[in-house]
Amino acid sequence: MSSIQLSVSLQTYNRGSSGYLRAALEAILAQTYGDFELLVIDNHSTDETPEIVLSCKDPRLTYMRLPPGGTPADSIRRAFGASRGRYLLTTHDDDIMEPTMIARQMRIMEEHPELGCLATNVSLIDERGDILQQKLYEMKTDRFFGIGDYIQTYFEEKLWFPTPTLLFNRDISSSRNSSFACEASPTYAPSGDIAGMFNMNMHAQVAILAEPLLRYRQHAAQESRNVDQSAPLVALAKYAESLLAAPDSDQRLRALAPTVHAFSARYQAQDHLFKSAGAPLDSALMKLKTHWEHAVKPDNRSVDAALPFEILLGETGKGLSIPDDALDRLMRAPATGGSQLAYRQWASLLHSGSSLFAGARGLKRIAILGSMLTAYLLVLAAKRCGIEVVYCLDSSPARIGKDVFGIPVVSHEYLLDLGGLLDAVILSSERDHDEGLRKILSPAQERRSFQIYSWKELAAAGFRQDASLPSGNTIPMQP
Repeated sequence: MSSIQLSVSLQTYNRGSSGYLRAALEAILAQTYGDFELLVIDNHSTDETPEIVLSCKDPRLTYMRLPPGGTPADSIRRAFGASRGRYLLTTHDDDIMEPTMIARQMRIMEEHPELGCLATNVSLIDERGDILQQKLYEMKTDRFFGIGDYIQTYFEEKLWFPTPTLLFNRDISSSRNSSFACEASPTYAPSGDIAGMFNMNMHAQVAILAEPLLRYRQHAAQESRNVDQSAPLVALAKYAESLLAAPDSDQRLRALAPTVHAFSARYQAQDHLFKSAGAPLDSALMKLKTHWEHAVKPDNRSVDAALPFEILLGETGKGLSIPDDALDRLMRAPATGGSQLAYRQWASLLHSGSSLFAGARGLKRIAILGSMLTAYLLVLAAKRCGIEVVYCLDSSPARIGKDVFGIPVVSHEYLLDLGGLLDAVILSSERDHDEGLRKILSPAQERRSFQIYSWKELAAAGFRQDASLPSGNTIPMQP
């Protein structure tokens, strides 16, 4: 290894005309920690990207242009192969580092040489750079994960390490963990960053900082909005199963099997829903239920990863699989996030014979923001209570034009021209994005005068049997 301590790799493709690339470059080069080499790895852009990069005369910068037809995984491989630093930070061309991001990360890595990788929290910005949400995760402290602990946490909380903040310790990562698993598979590629972190955490500790040190841009051209959101996670679960079954995995890792099986059942069900164009669930769901119940003993089924699948079984009348006493034990355990608690509350409502919408008065026509599995569950719950779902709203080109149990998926901008009365829009995001999502919907809300509720607020209100909602809005509840 050379004397260079840090290499920064900026992955780019066709961001020259948007202005995003220039903003990303300027933020990197203006870091308070300046002792690094910067590799701009261009995946054969066809716009003015080369001119923009080459106009920068900073001696730290090296421009590398890949052959046509490459993938993001090719850029990552090139970064690991060409960089000289002991540490490697990989980042993206549409995000903006805060000035102290690298300094903060490098200090932590030097204080904790056992870390194989370090990520940071992020804020969310829109196409114009305006803040949508101050923090992606409401973390009070930095989180450090021992070997295997992050794998468990991901399946329980879906705690994603923001990819453009990943700082690798190459003394640990280069020997066996530098390449993201299954990266050559088109089906798997969108979850390659998560698989790579699993692979890392099998052998090394990892961590994420609570402070948002990068502005993560959300826009329609984002790669993550234009890919299959389901099949890659099915493949991810299968990959995790292979890791846990590996000869060198210890007993503690193998104990994660119920959580991994639950995650797999959930995303296989979602994949079936996506590929069957919202057709009614039939033998496919029962087959998944049978496999899940055969793989995991009843008392071991009360894991948070199982709850979305449990709710799907309940909302479709296929029969609940988690024993009541096992769910009660889970309800008493500390919850680490809003979605985790809300899924517990929703499952508890179903186990008690109630429903997410059972106590709500005044909601007759709603739209649902999102079209992933939670949106499907909301459609089922609403229909059981006689509530009409008019549209599911999404910004993903991969989802617009599809349907959710026959409910059309349209752009959220459609709300501006929506005729007729709409009582509320229900936010279906699992992550704590509600603040940013409300901002996105605010122009339409001002014009159409509908309420905005999160499914997490509905779960909390139904579970407490009262009408209090954190947003300050209220839903009149039946006595």
